[in-house]
Order: sequence, then C-alpha cells, then structure tokens
Amino acid sequence: MTVEQSRSLGRAGGSLVCVMFDPARMLFRKEWYTRWLPDLAAWGYNALMLNLADENACTIELHRRPELTSPHAFSQDEMRRLIRAADGHGIAVIPMMPSFGHTGYIHKRSRYRHLRNGHGRAHLCPAHPETYEVLADILEEVTALFPASWVHAGLDEFGTVPDPACERCSKRFAQTPRWRIYVDHVRWLHEFLGARHRRMMIWNEFPEGNWKQSDVAEALPKDVALTLEYDDPDKTRFYLDHGFGVVRAFPYLTSYPGTTIVPNEEQNMTFRPWSVDPDRYKDRMLGSVVPVWQNTYNLFGAPLYGIARAADRIAHGPDGSPGFAQRFCEAFFGMKTGAGSAGDLLERLHREALQVRWFEGLNNLPLAIRNRAVHLLNLFGADDANELTAEEIAYGAARADHAAHVAAALRRARSAVRRNRRFYDVYILAADLIEHIGRRGALMRDVAGNLRAARAATHARAARGLRKRALKDARRAARDSRRLTERMYRNWDLGYYPDHPGRTPVASGPGTDQGLGVDVSEPMRPEGTLERVHLFRGGNQNAYASMVFSTHYLERMARALEGVVTGDREIAPFGEIPKPVEPPPPVTPFVCRWRVSAGLRAPADFTKVPFPDATVVGTMSERTFPKGWCDLRETEFACAPEDVMVYLRCTMRCPAPMDVLAGLGYDGPVKVWFDGDEVFRDPAGARPMGTDKAQIPLPRGAGAHELTVALGSDRGRAWGMRLRFRRVDVSDADLRSGAYELPVVDEP
Repeated sequence: MTVEQSRSLGRAGGSLVCVMFDPARMLFRKEWYTRWLPDLAAWGYNALMLNLADENACTIELHRRPELTSPHAFSQDEMRRLIRAADGHGIAVIPMMPSFGHTGYIHKRSRYRHLRNGHGRAHLCPAHPETYEVLADILEEVTALFPASWVHAGLDEFGTVPDPACERCSKRFAQTPRWRIYVDHVRWLHEFLGARHRRMMIWNEFPEGNWKQSDVAEALPKDVALTLEYDDPDKTRFYLDHGFGVVRAFPYLTSYPGTTIVPNEEQNMTFRPWSVDPDRYKDRMLGSVVPVWQNTYNLFGAPLYGIARAADRIAHGPDGSPGFAQRFCEAFFGMKTGAGSAGDLLERLHREALQVRWFEGLNNLPLAIRNRAVHLLNLFGADDANELTAEEIAYGAARADHAAHVAAALRRARSAVRRNRRFYDVYILAADLIEHIGRRGALMRDVAGNLRAARAATHARAARGLRKRALKDARRAARDSRRLTERMYRNWDLGYYPDHPGRTPVASGPGTDQGLGVDVSEPMRPEGTLERVHLFRGGNQNAYASMVFSTHYLERMARALEGVVTGDREIAPFGEIPKPVEPPPPVTPFVCRWRVSAGLRAPADFTKVPFPDATVVGTMSERTFPKGWCDLRETEFACAPEDVMVYLRCTMRCPAPMDVLAGLGYDGPVKVWFDGDEVFRDPAGARPMGTDKAQIPLPRGAGAHELTVALGSDRGRAWGMRLRFRRVDVSDADLRSGAYELPVVDEP
C-alpha cells in the first residue's frame, strides 16, 4: 500500500479495517509487530493502530522531549522499519497519542508535574500554555514519523475540567462551561494536525452536563472522525446526522483488566451489524477498529484467533464465512490434517471461556455489571475477604469441565501443527488455566467440607480419612498451580520484556520464591478458616498474579494440612495469618451516620450554593448508610431530568489536636464546609465517584466538629458520595506501634 493509498482509508470508497495494539501498557518484544504483519494482511486488515502512550509509558522515541521516552520504546528508526514493512503488506500504521487524559506519561514526571490537573483520573491542565507546547512537540514528531493520514488523539475520559484546585483554571474558565473547554481543546488539536495534512480521530466521549449534546456536536469540526466504543443506535445516528464520520470499535476484545485468559465469544467476540442504515450513511461510516487492550490480555498470543475472527466477521457479517476456523488452522498452524476439528476446538474454547464480568445491556447504558469469574480468578489475592456463591462455584466447575475436554483434544491434534506451534500451545495453556481457575471454588468448598466432616466424625479412623482426602486435594491443586505458573512465565518470556513491571505481581510483604523467580510474598487472609469459602476481590487483577498467589497459598495450605493429618494440629485454619509488614494506614472507617436534607432545586451555578440556613437544617433527618456509601439515586436523586441537590451533615470528634484530611468520593457537583467555613468546591464534579477523590485539609483542633456537604444530582447522573478521615501527622514509630488516636465518627 502506498502512502497515498493509505491516506485514502476512511474516505468514500475506502473502508478502514484496523486492529489496535496497546504497547503503552504491555509492549510486545518488538519483533512480533513485524512478524505478524503477513498474518494481519491475510486476515483482511489494512491498518494497524498503536496506542503509543498512556499513564505510565511512552513507547515511541521523542527527540524533542527525550525524558518522556520509556524503556524498550520504539526508536524512530525501528518505527520507520515497521512502517515500511507494513506498507509492503498493504497496512497503514496509525499512531494513537492521548492528548488530554491518559497522559500520566507526561504529568507524572517531576519536570511536568505542574501540568497535572484533576482528581482521580488526572489530565493535562488546559489553562497552562506549557501544555500546548509539550503537545506540539510530541505531535510534531509523530506526524513527521507516521505517513498515514490519521492520528488518533484519544480524548476519552475528559476528567474534572476545570479543576477547582487549579488557580489558572479557576481564573481562566470561571465563566466557561466544561463543554466549551473540550471544544477549544479539540479545535487546537484539529488545527495543528490539519496544518500537517493529517485527519484526526477521537473517542466519542463528549463531556456531559447541563447543556445540550447538540451544542458540543455543532461546535466541533465535522472532519473529525469519532471512534465509537459502543454502537448505540441513538448515539450513532446522532453523530452521523451531525456530519461526523464514525469508526466502530467492535468487536471489543476486552473484559476486565489483566484477568481475561482468552476472549469469550458471547462477551467479547459477538459481531453485530451496524445499528443504523449503512446505505444512508455510507460516506460517513468509515470502517472498524478491533481494540486489543493489552492490560486485559496478559497471556501472550491469546487474542490472535479473536483478532482473525473479528476481521472475518467485519468482512462477511455476523456469522462470518463458512469454514473460517478450519481455514485459520490450516493457514496459521500449517495443519494439513485435523484442521477442522482443531478449529471446532478453538471455537469451543472461546465460547466456553471464563466471563470475568458480564456486561448486560451493552448498547443500553447504564450497564448492569455482574461478577462471574472475577471472584474465582482473584480467590487467593491480597485484598478483603468475601464468600463465593454457589452460583459462582457451579459456573466455574462447568467451564472447567469444558476446558478439560478442549485441552485434551488439542493435545491429541498437536502433532499435525507445522507452524506457529508456540501459539497453538498458548491455547492449550489457556484451556488448562481455565480448568484450574474454574475448579478453585469447588476445591475450597470440598476441602472445607471434609474438614468440617472430620471434626464432626465420631470415629477417629473416619476423621483421619477425611483429613487425608483434604490433604490430597490440596497437594494436587498446589502442584498443578505451580506447573501452570511456570508455563505462564515461559509464555511471558516469549512475548514480553523481562523487566516489565507487570511480570512481578505486587504482594503483601517481602519474600521471593526461588522456584518461580518472582515475588510471591505471603498473601494475607484477614479473617476466616477453612470452614468457610472465602475469596479476595481485587488483588492485582492480573492472571499472572492470580497464579502466583494461588501457588503460594495452596502450597502453604497443604503444609498446614499435613499438620492436621499427623495430629500436630487439631484443625488447620486457612493459614496462619502473618502480620502485615506495612501497618494499617491511619484512616477512619467511612462515615455511615448522616443528617440529610430534603431534595432542593440546584442552582445553575453550583459555586453559589449557600451554607444551609436554619430552615434547611430543620428539615434534615437522621439516616444510616451501610458501609458509608451514601446512595441517593433511588431517593432524592430519582428525579431526572430535574436538577436537585441535598445537604448532608455529619460530626467527627478529634480526641486531641491533629492534622486531618477529609477523603471525599463524589460523582456530582459538590461543596464542603467545615464548622461553617467553606473548605472545598467542585462545581463540575462528575462520575466516576472514586475513593478519596478529593483530599481536603481540615483546620487543626481538638473537640467536636461539623462537616456539611452540598451534593448536586447532575440531572440524575450522580449517585451519591462517601467520606472518611485520614491523619497525616502520625510518625512512623507511632504508626508501627499503633500508639495514636484517630478522629471518632458515627458517635450516637
């Protein structure tokens, strides 16, 4: 493909069929980007998009700002060679350079920390002139390096704009609505890229608030192409009717960061036709991009079949072309015999893959999210304990049975593989992992059940047999977990660099397991025994971390059970819980007891919300919110599209003078007073809520204090808030000994 042909992509008569890789989060060994080009072209792709920068990395060499370049980044010469090789296969290489949010690679560095704005998901300061100097230097190099006509500028998750804590933003944007700041930023990027003969793509996340979306759409340049995360019929029609070109990002080969082993057919690979009439809008329906966010797929090579299958569906419709799976195995694996059955097995593997989380109503926001395998995958992590449900145990066991059959059949067919055998083995490894993870719930249930039965048994021989059975199950699971983990790290070494931080999961406390060569410090269970089935949500949200924790925990559990069988212990707990190496932070629980006002009409300008007078205070009623999550969406905020607000008031008592931060999570416009004095405001507050989204310094002093919050409904978009307090004046010695006091909350 010539440069001129690549520039025709997306115009009338040219349709973009693009796969997006994510080197900013998980950079492959660079040779793989070139080695896969013939396959991508054979599958039908004419473009390769690279997300080159994100919160923690910039993976393209920048001469003007060399301090932004990350380890193992593409040198500009390496990228030129990749672009030339791709051109030889008819593939244009399109850069994605986030230009507002997802820019931690800039503002996390000490030289540029003054450009950081926003709470939670930080972004660049739109009021600081240096922001645009830095972006100009970056984009100047990117446009000179990449000949493709498109540059994707990101612009999702626009963030807290203007940032009320930023003096520049407060002065410059005091009378400027948030959408206008967004539009001005897009226009600057559009003018800069247009002057260099480049067209601009951005994500379709217009800022929302007390304005019409049509105001935003009409103010933006119409030759900006919008990348649609979801093909929602109303939104897609809205964009097209306002003159934008659209690129559909679907199938969306993601599920939940770090935890997906292979894409699930139902969740991640189901291809749907356009929701609007393609003949009516054909000049503005520019094509499709298949995003493969690499923080989702840590198992190297696992998405390849999904990538090939997506291109086939884009070309041939929702059902794809007949015999695709067999042709894939013949071409990619060089199978002359058994390709049909191997293709069927790949289809089954993806059809029965673990759904980490299930998103219901994908095209009808808000999404309903139901946990499925996320609890099984994080069962041995280092976070707070919960219980597996019987439904989750049954779900995992059913998927494990399917995966065991697929793994056995793929092994039998392996002798026919003539090329890319290492990637064939990835699917065997994936099936083995799904089986192991799927059986975790049943394993822990059975071990706990056998120990319960042993304790209740009236005959010593029967009790000993039950304990031996529990020990046997634990030993087998521990052995299988270690072998699988070792195979996973061989897979890592095939595709990733050994010093990538994702290779070493962060666990609790020091320690190294020489057998695995990674940090597998003691994971902690804060409570519970083997008589209950516990799990940990969270952990590192990473399949590698999951297996490291699994191996370490199961081996420790087996050693404890040996003591049960020999009689050294009467019954083993889940594991003797080591004390945390790091002491708990000096933080109070979330405040649960509040006095809440009735819903009041919110002013158009939330900065003008007054401190509540005696009349409003008289309407406040006592309310207790479980776990401190002040959920107002079904009560005071259930009035959309009307814009309302409420006042919430709590008391806290400092036993002695102390320096305290109020950690406030919120998802709507907010204003805060401490003992009647304003201490914080964010009139543009919006979702997500976050934990400690704002950390508000409070005046030092002992005794009882009153904190009042005004929270707006954002026309029904906000859900509520939560609050806790943190001491910031505790010495390390007092922190380790626990010899300090915290503010007291929720007193009667």
